[in-house]
Amino acid sequence: MTKRVKDVMRTHVVTVRPDDSVRHALGLMNTHHVRQLPVVEAGYLVGILTDRDIRLHVEFMGDRVETEGDFNRGLDVLVEGVMTIDVDVLHPEQTLDDAAALFIQQKFGGAPVVDRSVSHNGEAPVVGIVTYIDLLEEFRRLMTKH
Repeated sequence: MTKRVKDVMRTHVVTVRPDDSVRHALGLMNTHHVRQLPVVEAGYLVGILTDRDIRLHVEFMGDRVETEGDFNRGLDVLVEGVMTIDVDVLHPEQTLDDAAALFIQQKFGGAPVVDRSVSHNGEAPVVGIVTYIDLLEEFRRLMTKH
């Protein structure tokens, strides 16, 4: 039996809104030990904010920061100004091989899972998230069965 994304995805997804601050998003990432946050409006995916997006933003700010206050203001920018808009997603019925191929090709650590059957104006609701850790855990389960 071929395992599907829906078999390993986590359905409790920590998300942010485009009008949340980067500081708030960083707090969520630290609290929940995650490296990517789907950005949603009314439950629909509009972007993703990753630790890499924040790192690049902070590096960009570093060239322009003169005081600690400047740096703190830089963390108060809105998520919409830092997030990635063109998001590669997975779908519940895709295979784990599809997920692994996406992660390898794009060098991703995870991807939101969306349900396109409920899309609205090209946007789809987030129904889960899959990370490389989820794939490794499944691989480990398969290896210990044999």
